[in-house]
Amino acid sequence: MMSITIEKGDQRFATRWRWETVATKWAVESGELLERAIKAEAPVSKKPTAGTLRDSISFRPKVSATSATVEFTSRVPYARYVIQGTPAHVIVPRNARSLRWQQGGAWVYRQRVNHPGARANPFPEKAMKPLAHVVGRKMRNLVVESMGKL
Repeated sequence: MMSITIEKGDQRFATRWRWETVATKWAVESGELLERAIKAEAPVSKKPTAGTLRDSISFRPKVSATSATVEFTSRVPYARYVIQGTPAHVIVPRNARSLRWQQGGAWVYRQRVNHPGARANPFPEKAMKPLAHVVGRKMRNLVVESMGKL
Protein backbone atom coordinates (compact mmCIF):
# COMPACT_ATOMS: atom_id res chain seq x y z
CA MET A 1 0.00 0.00 0.00
CA MET A 2 2.47 2.64 1.15
CA SER A 3 5.52 3.14 3.35
CA ILE A 4 7.72 5.80 4.91
CA THR A 5 11.46 5.32 5.51
CA ILE A 6 14.18 7.08 7.50
CA GLU A 7 17.81 6.14 6.92
CA LYS A 8 20.61 6.16 9.44
CA GLY A 9 22.68 9.31 9.16
CA ASP A 10 26.35 10.11 9.56
CA GLN A 11 28.28 7.10 10.90
CA ARG A 12 30.41 9.35 13.15
CA PHE A 13 27.42 9.71 15.46
CA ALA A 14 26.52 6.00 15.44
CA THR A 15 28.34 5.33 18.69
CA ARG A 16 26.66 8.25 20.49
CA TRP A 17 23.11 6.91 20.24
CA ARG A 18 21.36 3.57 19.90
CA TRP A 19 20.07 3.46 16.31
CA GLU A 20 18.04 0.23 16.60
CA THR A 21 16.32 1.28 19.82
CA VAL A 22 15.52 4.78 18.58
CA ALA A 23 14.49 3.61 15.11
CA THR A 24 12.17 0.93 16.50
CA LYS A 25 10.52 3.38 18.87
CA TRP A 26 10.13 5.89 16.02
CA ALA A 27 8.67 3.26 13.69
CA VAL A 28 6.10 2.07 16.23
CA GLU A 29 5.04 5.53 17.41
CA SER A 30 4.94 6.99 13.90
CA GLY A 31 3.14 3.91 12.59
CA GLU A 32 0.40 4.25 15.19
CA LEU A 33 -0.03 7.97 14.45
CA LEU A 34 -0.08 7.52 10.67
CA GLU A 35 -2.35 4.46 10.82
CA ARG A 36 -4.99 6.48 12.72
CA ALA A 37 -4.71 9.28 10.14
CA ILE A 38 -4.96 6.91 7.17
CA LYS A 39 -7.98 5.15 8.66
CA ALA A 40 -9.66 8.50 9.30
CA GLU A 41 -9.13 9.46 5.64
CA ALA A 42 -10.20 6.07 4.20
CA PRO A 43 -13.46 6.10 2.22
CA VAL A 44 -16.41 4.36 3.87
CA SER A 45 -19.48 3.37 1.85
CA LYS A 46 -23.06 3.17 3.02
CA LYS A 47 -23.29 -0.55 2.17
CA PRO A 48 -23.55 -3.32 4.79
CA THR A 49 -19.80 -3.93 4.41
CA ALA A 50 -19.03 -0.28 5.22
CA GLY A 51 -15.61 0.21 6.79
CA THR A 52 -14.05 -3.02 5.56
CA LEU A 53 -11.21 -1.22 3.77
CA ARG A 54 -10.65 1.16 6.70
CA ASP A 55 -10.64 -1.67 9.24
CA SER A 56 -8.20 -3.76 7.17
CA ILE A 57 -5.42 -1.14 7.26
CA SER A 58 -2.44 -1.97 9.44
CA PHE A 59 1.25 -1.13 9.71
CA ARG A 60 4.44 -3.08 10.23
CA PRO A 61 7.71 -1.51 11.43
CA LYS A 62 10.89 -2.76 9.76
CA VAL A 63 14.21 -1.75 11.28
CA SER A 64 17.60 -2.71 9.89
CA ALA A 65 21.13 -1.57 10.66
CA THR A 66 20.76 1.36 8.25
CA SER A 67 17.06 2.22 7.88
CA ALA A 68 13.68 2.23 9.56
CA THR A 69 10.52 1.76 7.52
CA VAL A 70 6.87 1.82 8.45
CA GLU A 71 4.93 -0.20 5.88
CA PHE A 72 1.15 0.15 5.58
CA THR A 73 -0.95 -2.63 4.11
CA SER A 74 -4.56 -3.63 3.64
CA ARG A 75 -6.01 -7.13 3.70
CA VAL A 76 -8.71 -6.35 1.11
CA PRO A 77 -7.76 -7.10 -2.50
CA TYR A 78 -9.52 -4.01 -3.88
CA ALA A 79 -7.48 -1.48 -1.85
CA ARG A 80 -5.09 -0.76 -4.71
CA TYR A 81 -8.00 -0.08 -7.08
CA VAL A 82 -9.42 2.48 -4.65
CA ILE A 83 -6.03 4.17 -4.22
CA GLN A 84 -4.83 4.01 -7.86
CA GLY A 85 -8.20 4.07 -9.62
CA THR A 86 -9.13 1.96 -12.64
CA PRO A 87 -9.52 2.65 -16.35
CA ALA A 88 -12.78 1.92 -18.15
CA HIS A 89 -13.14 -1.83 -18.62
CA VAL A 90 -15.54 -4.62 -19.49
CA ILE A 91 -16.80 -6.94 -16.74
CA VAL A 92 -17.76 -10.48 -17.73
CA PRO A 93 -18.82 -13.41 -15.53
CA ARG A 94 -16.06 -15.82 -14.51
CA ASN A 95 -17.86 -18.73 -12.87
CA ALA A 96 -21.41 -18.15 -14.07
CA ARG A 97 -23.31 -17.60 -17.30
CA SER A 98 -24.33 -14.04 -16.44
CA LEU A 99 -23.79 -11.17 -14.04
CA ARG A 100 -26.61 -10.39 -11.63
CA TRP A 101 -27.48 -7.45 -9.38
CA GLN A 102 -30.54 -5.84 -7.88
CA GLN A 103 -31.72 -2.52 -9.28
CA GLY A 104 -34.95 -0.77 -8.28
CA GLY A 105 -36.24 -3.87 -6.50
CA ALA A 106 -35.79 -6.14 -9.54
CA TRP A 107 -32.96 -8.50 -10.48
CA VAL A 108 -30.97 -7.52 -13.58
CA TYR A 109 -29.01 -10.10 -15.62
CA ARG A 110 -26.30 -9.26 -18.19
CA GLN A 111 -23.65 -11.17 -20.13
CA ARG A 112 -21.25 -8.21 -19.85
CA VAL A 113 -21.11 -4.71 -18.40
CA ASN A 114 -19.06 -1.71 -19.52
CA HIS A 115 -17.61 -0.25 -16.32
CA PRO A 116 -16.73 3.46 -16.68
CA GLY A 117 -13.67 3.16 -14.44
CA ALA A 118 -13.05 4.71 -11.06
CA ARG A 119 -11.20 7.87 -10.09
CA ALA A 120 -8.12 7.34 -7.92
CA ASN A 121 -8.42 8.18 -4.22
CA PRO A 122 -4.87 8.41 -2.83
CA PHE A 123 -6.18 8.70 0.74
CA PRO A 124 -3.00 7.32 2.41
CA GLU A 125 -0.94 10.05 0.78
CA LYS A 126 -3.51 12.70 1.74
CA ALA A 127 -3.41 11.49 5.34
CA MET A 128 0.38 11.24 5.62
CA LYS A 129 1.42 14.46 3.89
CA PRO A 130 0.37 16.89 6.65
CA LEU A 131 2.08 14.69 9.26
CA ALA A 132 5.49 14.49 7.55
CA HIS A 133 6.96 17.24 9.75
CA VAL A 134 5.56 15.60 12.90
CA VAL A 135 7.14 12.24 11.99
CA GLY A 136 10.48 13.88 11.19
CA ARG A 137 10.44 15.88 14.42
CA LYS A 138 9.59 12.71 16.34
CA MET A 139 12.80 11.04 15.05
CA ARG A 140 14.89 14.10 15.91
CA ASN A 141 13.45 14.24 19.44
CA LEU A 142 14.05 10.52 20.02
CA VAL A 143 17.68 10.84 18.85
CA VAL A 144 18.30 13.84 21.12
CA GLU A 145 16.65 12.05 24.04
CA SER A 146 18.76 8.93 23.40
CA MET A 147 21.99 10.93 23.28
CA GLY A 148 21.13 12.60 26.58
CA LYS A 149 20.75 9.23 28.30
CA LEU A 150 24.27 8.06 27.43
